[in-house]
Amino acid sequence: MRRWQRRLIAATGSAAAALGLVMLPATEAHATTCTTYFVSSSSGSDSNDGCTSSTPWRTLTNVNSTTFTAGNQIQFQAGGSWTGELQPHGSGSSGSPIVISSYGSGAAPILNGGGAAATILLTDQQYWTIQNLEITNPASSAAVRSGIQLENDTSGTFNGIHIVNNNIHDVKGLWTNSAGVQPSRSSGIAFDVTDSNTTSAWNDVLLQGNTLTRTDAGGIYIGSLQGLNHNINTNNVVIDGNTITDAGGNDIVCVFCASPVIQNNVATDNGYRYSGAGMWSGWTTNAVFQNNEVARQYRSFVDGQAFDIDNNTSGTVIQYNWSHDNPFGFTEWCCSSGFAAKTSVIRYNISQNDGASNAIFPTMSGVDSGTTAQVYNNTIYMPRGNNGKITDGTPNSTVTFSNNIIYKLGTGGYSNTRTTWAHNLFYGDHPSTEPSDSAKITSDPLFVKPGGGSAGRASAAAYKLRSGSPAFGAGAVIANNGSQDYFGNTVSSSTALNAREAYALGTGAAGYYQLDEGSGQTFSNLLGNTADGYREGNTTWAGSGKVGGDSLAFDGSAGTMGVIPASVIDTGQSYSAGAWVKLNSVSGGNQTFASLVGFKVSPFYLQLSGGKFTFVTRAADTNNSTATIVTATSSASTGTWYHVLGVYDSGAQTISLYVNGTLQGSASFSSPWAARGATVIGAGTYNQGPVDFTNGQIDNVHFYNRVLSTSEIQTLAAG
Repeated sequence: MRRWQRRLIAATGSAAAALGLVMLPATEAHATTCTTYFVSSSSGSDSNDGCTSSTPWRTLTNVNSTTFTAGNQIQFQAGGSWTGELQPHGSGSSGSPIVISSYGSGAAPILNGGGAAATILLTDQQYWTIQNLEITNPASSAAVRSGIQLENDTSGTFNGIHIVNNNIHDVKGLWTNSAGVQPSRSSGIAFDVTDSNTTSAWNDVLLQGNTLTRTDAGGIYIGSLQGLNHNINTNNVVIDGNTITDAGGNDIVCVFCASPVIQNNVATDNGYRYSGAGMWSGWTTNAVFQNNEVARQYRSFVDGQAFDIDNNTSGTVIQYNWSHDNPFGFTEWCCSSGFAAKTSVIRYNISQNDGASNAIFPTMSGVDSGTTAQVYNNTIYMPRGNNGKITDGTPNSTVTFSNNIIYKLGTGGYSNTRTTWAHNLFYGDHPSTEPSDSAKITSDPLFVKPGGGSAGRASAAAYKLRSGSPAFGAGAVIANNGSQDYFGNTVSSSTALNAREAYALGTGAAGYYQLDEGSGQTFSNLLGNTADGYREGNTTWAGSGKVGGDSLAFDGSAGTMGVIPASVIDTGQSYSAGAWVKLNSVSGGNQTFASLVGFKVSPFYLQLSGGKFTFVTRAADTNNSTATIVTATSSASTGTWYHVLGVYDSGAQTISLYVNGTLQGSASFSSPWAARGATVIGAGTYNQGPVDFTNGQIDNVHFYNRVLSTSEIQTLAAG
């Protein structure tokens, strides 16, 4: 975005002339015959009635000359392609929108604007759904143009605009930001209200599951050309689950919005052709930015941060986000006193290698007078060579930093004027400007794998804390703290520092498989000290989990399991193995959750047997070897998450079983042996083959080459 105080002039005359091309035609046909209209670029004819897939229209001409009504559908044939601007007329109604979509099998239909002002244009219309299309608008030179453009030229509110599951790419837009004009008519998806109508607005806007690639001047923009001095009355905006790559400027912007929710979006490698921040709002109240990932955001002139709390905003919350490799910073406040950001909260975010060319929190001068800004329970990691500052600028009101972990190996410093610091951990480089903090900690926070985050929010688990971390129990209690941490765990009244309340891996941790990848064939060992695993058979990603965002799902069929091609632990010595499990069935045969592969059998089976959780060890690598079994005291139920953990103690020569952190029993065992085969999730080994396949979900599998203490086991079982 441009600095807001510079946004003082409207579009130039040339831009207005270009936009004059979008006026409605003087006469229109009225759609009364059909409910669903079909368009086929291969088999259609504009002389057809368009009412069936056997009599489709061919071009956009009939579509653009028709006024559609509530409940109508306009369906383009899969595999087809059309060039030109799509400008259908009419409006739907609440519960009965007009839908633009596709029919048939094959690739999504392609709508190519061919350099028009927009590929799809809706002007002063409401209750439209646009879904399942491929939309592009290339041109030989940049100009003011969008992929999907919504215009409100009235003083009223238009409702029910849903744009879902579209592939929008190669939109050759233009942003002449030196004039202060905003790209509300030049983005992949753009909503524009007329600046002179200060009461104009949108209501019920859903932008979900869209992929935007190479869209200029940005990804998604809701606002106006001047972007200021307007009522904050656009309501019920949800921008969810979109992927934005190589957008020229801003990624996602919501201006004049009341309580918008911007969540689960992924924005990478944007901002290289125009100015702008990743995700931000201006003239907006109570915006929530959560569960997003922003990486490698750049700028050609100003801004470039992953997030921006812009002018005349209040109640902004930035939480649970994964921000990495953004050279101009994690979050800025904009712009200057009297024209700046008001109340804001930044919490439970994880920032890795941000701010190298600027600061993690630049332009703190954008915090307005008489307001509050809270920054708490965030994790910041800056590797060697990243010499950006942590804070920069002088806020007009006090900014409070609490319960944060700052792991800084570069040489950058701090700007401390009008900032207060309490219960923070500072580790690594300690510049002379490091803030005073009466409860300061300077010890290693004991992250699982500092610097180990990568693509995907799940990879931020590298910043979970090992047991023994000085951050545990060191934080201040903060009122109205959101009640959960980055990974979805409940935040208690006595909090740990950083973006996650607690996770005990501790010394001797040999394997930690979080199982949050959500896609692909492989899953990683977060510790990086043994091989990654891969899915076999019908193993799938469940889409949900006990800890984090996902888990592995097993259907109990033969060959369905996760395989790690290494012996993660030495079963000839003390060890512990545990997992979260949720079962679809508790009857029938055994179900093994974790094991190792020997020549004939597994050395241990963490499993369900006879409807109860059990921990079984074998005295030798033979089929008829003696089995030692510890069984849970109560039966298991379907549809419930349980933490199940087995321990072998070589000193005491015992095995023990814990369920949900509670000891179920122990038994003597003095004949351990070391298996040298693979580690298996979801099955065991007997008679040289896989057996006892799990029917359910498994999450957060962990292995240790030592005996875990009761308190460590209880911490794991707390989730």
